[in-house]
Amino acid sequence: MNNFKEKFSKALHGRSLPATAVTVILIASVMLLNMILYTIGQNYQLYLRFDKEEDLSISDASDKNFEDAVLRGDKVTVTFCMYRDVIENHSTGKLVLNTAEEFAEKYPELITLRFVNIITQLDERGNFIDTAPYEAFSEEYGVPLSRYSVIFECGNKVRVLTDTYTSAGFADFFTFDSSGSVTSYSGEETFASMINYVMQSDEPKYAYFTTGHSEMPSVSLYSVLTRAGYIVEEINLRKVDKIPDNAGLVVISNPISDFERAAEGSKLHSEIERLRDYAERGGNFLVTLDPVASATPVLYSFLAEFGFAPDRTSEGESHIVKDTENGITTDGFTLVASYADGDVPLAVKEKTDIGGGNIIIRYVSSLTLSGAARPLLLASRSAVTEAGGDTVNTDGSYVVAGYSELECESGSTASMVVVPSVYLTATDAIVTNGYANKDFIYALCETLFEADSMTYGCTSYVYNDTVLENLTMGTAKVYTAVAIAIPVVIAALGAVLIIRRKNR
Repeated sequence: MNNFKEKFSKALHGRSLPATAVTVILIASVMLLNMILYTIGQNYQLYLRFDKEEDLSISDASDKNFEDAVLRGDKVTVTFCMYRDVIENHSTGKLVLNTAEEFAEKYPELITLRFVNIITQLDERGNFIDTAPYEAFSEEYGVPLSRYSVIFECGNKVRVLTDTYTSAGFADFFTFDSSGSVTSYSGEETFASMINYVMQSDEPKYAYFTTGHSEMPSVSLYSVLTRAGYIVEEINLRKVDKIPDNAGLVVISNPISDFERAAEGSKLHSEIERLRDYAERGGNFLVTLDPVASATPVLYSFLAEFGFAPDRTSEGESHIVKDTENGITTDGFTLVASYADGDVPLAVKEKTDIGGGNIIIRYVSSLTLSGAARPLLLASRSAVTEAGGDTVNTDGSYVVAGYSELECESGSTASMVVVPSVYLTATDAIVTNGYANKDFIYALCETLFEADSMTYGCTSYVYNDTVLENLTMGTAKVYTAVAIAIPVVIAALGAVLIIRRKNR
C-alpha cells in the first residue's frame, strides 16, 4: 500500500508519469467535455424538468378574491356527479378531488363539497338532489350533464363544467396543446375561476370564436379564456343576424380564407358588416393571423379601420420576424417579445410579473400601425424580417402585437388586439413559469376587454418533460463560450506542463 501511495504521489508531481499518458488524459478530458457541450448544444433551449411527486397544493393566489366573499357571507357549493370513493379511484378525477378538498379545507366558511349519483340523484347520505335545474342550465350552452360534470353554484348563479370531448374525464381542469395532448393539470386555476364566476352578480360574458374561414383555434387559448370567466362558443357570421349582445369578446383565430363583404350597393348584411356593427356597440376583438397564409384583403380592410396592417412584400409574402440573438430556438423564429412604452402596455406588464413579464411568440409577422393603433409587444433591436428566405428589413424593434381603442360613431369605444402569428404561445409557454403568456391573456381581458377577477398566480402542474425557460440564444452563446473555454484552458495547462517536463 505504501509503495502504491509513493508511486501515485510521484505521478501527481510529474516525476514518473510519461508525457504520453498526460496527453492521453488531456485528450480524453477534452473529448468528454466536448460530448457534454454537444449535448448542451442540442438541448440548451429547453430545460428538462423531472418531477418526482405531484405537488398539487394550492397557492395563496386566491386569498384576495375569496377574502371579500367570506366577509360578505357568500356560500359556494361544488357538486360532483359521482360519489367520493368513485372519484378517488378515477385517474384524472382524483386530482380534481384533491384540489376541491384543499379549497374546502382552506375556505370552510365559503366552500362546501357535495357528491351526487347522477343516475339515482341521491347524495352520499341518501338525500334526494334534484339535478334537473342544473341539466337545464347546462343544456342552455349545449352541454348535458354527465358523471364527469362539476357544478359550481352561489345563490342563483350556476356554472357547469362537463367533459363531453374526451374519454379521460374532467378535461376542463387540464390544459391541452394544439395536438390534443395534456400539457398540465390546472385544477387550482379552474376552481378559482369558477368560484369567482358564481360569486359575481354580473351577467356572464361570452367569447365567440369565428368559424367558416378555416380558422385554427388554439386549444390552450380556449381553456385560458374559459378560466378568464368567459363562456366560450363558436359563431358562423354567415348564419346569424348579428353578434349576440352577450359577447364580451370575438376571437378571429388564424383564418385561411377571407371574410365575406357585400357588393357595393347591395343591401345584404355581410360578415364584415356584422363585425362593424359589433364594433359600434363597443365590441372587443382578439385577432391572430397566419403569416404564411394568403392575404385576406377583406379582413385586412377591417383591421385597417383600427389602424393595423400586416407587413407583406409586393408579391404578397409576409415579413417574418427572425431573432437569432433573443430567440429561443436555433432558427430564431420563436422569440421573446418585450413590452412597448405606454400606459396600456405598462398596465398589462404589471399584471404579468412572472418571468419578468416576457412573452413568447412563434413565427410572427411584423405590423405597421396607423391611426388609433399602438404597439403592445416588440421584437428586440437585433431582429430582422425575412420573406421567401431573404432578408427584407434589418431595422429591428418590430411591432409583433398591437392594440387599438377606437372611438366609434355611436360614442362607444371598440378595442382590438392583433398578433400576426399562428402561435400566440410556443409549445408549453402557456403553462410554464418561465414566461407570462397565460397571464398576458388574462391581462388583456382585464385591461382592454373589461373582464374581471383573473386567476393570476395560480400554479399548474406541468406534465411535459420539456418546459421552455428564460434562456435565449444570446445567453446560450455565453454559456457555450464558457463551456468551450473549459477544455481550452485544460489543454493549455496540459501543454505548459508537458513543455516544462521536457525542459527538465
